[in-house]
Amino acid sequence: MICERGSCMKLWYKNQASGFTEALPLGNGSLGAMVYGQMPDGHMTLNLDTLWSGTGTRHEKAPEEGMLQKVRELIYKGEYYEAEKLIEKNMLGFFTESYMPMANFSYFIKQCSPIYDYRRELDLETGCAEVWCRTEKGCFKLNGFASFPHRMLVFRFEHTGTEKLEMELELDSLLHSRAEAGNSCIRLRGMAPSHVEPNYVECENAVQYREDDLGLLFVTELFVQDTDGTVEKKENRLRIKEASFVTVGISAVCGYTGYEKEQIRDFDTLEESLNKRKASVLKKSYEALLKEHMQDYQMLYSRVSLEIGDQKENIPTDERLAAIRKGMEDPGLYSLFFQYGRYLLISSSRPGSQAANLQGIWNEELRPAWSSNYTTNINTQMNYWAACGANLAECQEPLHRLLQEMSIRGRETAKKQYGCRGWAANHNVDLWRQTNPVGGLPKYAYWPVGGIWMASHLFTYYEYTQDVEFLKNTAYPILEGCVLFVQDFLTEGPDGKLHSCPSTSPENVFYDDKGRICSVSYSSTMDISLIRELLQSYLSVAEIIPADEMLKKKAEEMLSRIPEIQIGPDGCIQEWIHPFTEVELGHRHLTPLYGVHPGNQITPEKTPELSKASLKLLNKRLTYGGGHTGWSCAWLISLFARLEDRKSAEKYLKHLLTASVYDNLFDLHPPLNEGFEGEKEVFQIDGNFGAVEGILNMLLQSRQGEIYLLPALPEMWKNGKVKGICAKGGFEIDIMWKDHQLMEARIYSKNGNDMKIRCNCAFTIINEKTGACMELSEDGTALVKTQRFGRYKIQRTK
Repeated sequence: MICERGSCMKLWYKNQASGFTEALPLGNGSLGAMVYGQMPDGHMTLNLDTLWSGTGTRHEKAPEEGMLQKVRELIYKGEYYEAEKLIEKNMLGFFTESYMPMANFSYFIKQCSPIYDYRRELDLETGCAEVWCRTEKGCFKLNGFASFPHRMLVFRFEHTGTEKLEMELELDSLLHSRAEAGNSCIRLRGMAPSHVEPNYVECENAVQYREDDLGLLFVTELFVQDTDGTVEKKENRLRIKEASFVTVGISAVCGYTGYEKEQIRDFDTLEESLNKRKASVLKKSYEALLKEHMQDYQMLYSRVSLEIGDQKENIPTDERLAAIRKGMEDPGLYSLFFQYGRYLLISSSRPGSQAANLQGIWNEELRPAWSSNYTTNINTQMNYWAACGANLAECQEPLHRLLQEMSIRGRETAKKQYGCRGWAANHNVDLWRQTNPVGGLPKYAYWPVGGIWMASHLFTYYEYTQDVEFLKNTAYPILEGCVLFVQDFLTEGPDGKLHSCPSTSPENVFYDDKGRICSVSYSSTMDISLIRELLQSYLSVAEIIPADEMLKKKAEEMLSRIPEIQIGPDGCIQEWIHPFTEVELGHRHLTPLYGVHPGNQITPEKTPELSKASLKLLNKRLTYGGGHTGWSCAWLISLFARLEDRKSAEKYLKHLLTASVYDNLFDLHPPLNEGFEGEKEVFQIDGNFGAVEGILNMLLQSRQGEIYLLPALPEMWKNGKVKGICAKGGFEIDIMWKDHQLMEARIYSKNGNDMKIRCNCAFTIINEKTGACMELSEDGTALVKTQRFGRYKIQRTK
């Protein structure tokens, strides 16, 4: 396949972006921009990962002594409604802070001639955006990228033709700020709010600036890095004349130094760091900056490729979307969507940055949806499901650091809220590492196992990377804290089992025996699935590195006493410990199926009855309208793929692209109709990352000690190949298929671990170094004792 303009992996459009969800994102993990591509005048929204509202003041609202015990007694007596009201009145706290928009970069190009032949694009293979258009007197071009090596945004304006560039540049902000222009730069000094109420809270004075409790200071700098024209200041703008090109750098810093540290309170100190960054690039050519960016970016991006059908490079992305919404087939659009998800993770989560939040690092609103925070009852976790499998393990480092800081902050929550050792977090976290229950309702706010789900990523990371030092120094202390919390939090119930109490199932509710709506009971399926997985992971870690023997024995005991997952009278996996009557049969959260995905406790091979009940619950939810959010639809893909329902996995992958993305392929979250003013559809990035995980699960699964090749290959992907995806155990895998059947796979063993291969056809495995062949066992799998750095070829034999 030949692409006329180089790279085939491009989002491109014939029209300028009219809004945020048509613009194209750039990011280096910390600094983000949305490129609208307007010509001749336009703007870009700018974000900084550490610029949030808030001051770091700790708000841990502890219940009165004995309150938790009262709640437990009511729950075990079946008085769920009364227990819920006690929690709502006495055990909830304050909302998190919000992720802020930093600034707007505007440009005004003096141009009277009409524009035609317009094109804007985002090249996923280079990590660069480009805008191109023609006038009667020449051509305009705008290039941009986010440099991780230099921690700045770089934009290049060019004009070829009979006229020179004449333009003005400006910075402004929705936050309290003041811009000042110098000879070749503009500095915007500003301050974030002391507090911002969530968008779903109706109140006066929602955005607060307090003189006695100041928010974060920030400085954004725009400077002309190079030009062949003249530069002068015009009030708070820069004016460039007689130029054929202008290279602009944008960098930013804020006063945040850490969630527990004193913040920087003077602009001069902030500007010193910007001066150093600027000095490092002023003598470099644009070509050198671009080369350094591409070398860094492609080191991550180019590890994986996915080829499935014609890329239709000559058709704009929005037109391709419109075509598949009308029923046309476009397999290549799914590979573009897959790589776009990988691009977004590289752009929003790099070592040293903050973890990707609900919108990655891109936000234009003072009160973004759900505060654009870390929502830890599905959304933050989904952001990182695919990191290791998509060969981007380094991009998970910000999540590990977030967890380390949560585990420290969460000790106070565990002690004050629950009277426990270890650490705990609930369903919302922010830059300041808030871990206590937020305000509102118990169905979402009261969820003490949120930290346990977050911590599950640590052992998964080890399974992929086999990094023992990481296990010892990072993962183990956090997991140990989770186990200590569970040890103290579990209580013996009427059946003699150890139960999580109080317990909720994220955001879902049931009717009690009096017809009242409740969310609080004990041992929801989600709770016991998470706790079982935690204890199993901890015991696995204890076999690899030295661990506390007493705690190890206690973990074994707890594991033997927690309840099993229940199958209800309707044949479905049960959401709660009892078969309560559900209020919303099509609820968007699929948490009872955690054991299917992202967990590994339920598989068709090992637990057929639970798998059957899981599939039945899935179909029940969908019958009643479930899967209507982008992230929920993305989760469906992985769930169906894990349950080996290829047709349904394909159906919901199609549905995600046809119904749950914007024209710039951002994931779309529809209104939930929860009654607050101004509710609307919004961008939420988790569905983009969840889609990458879904596609990976269609192509490769590594669970319960097996590597399963092409377990749920879509019918529409007749021929194709994928290179560089990863499996647990330290394996990197290439797969090629034809007519929906495996033709060949190649496996690179990084660590020399044993691997057990499963596929839906007869195959043989060849050691590429020795030529030795390994045959299948009776169950249709092949067990291979690999060598470190060994390469193995799998060939279909029938």
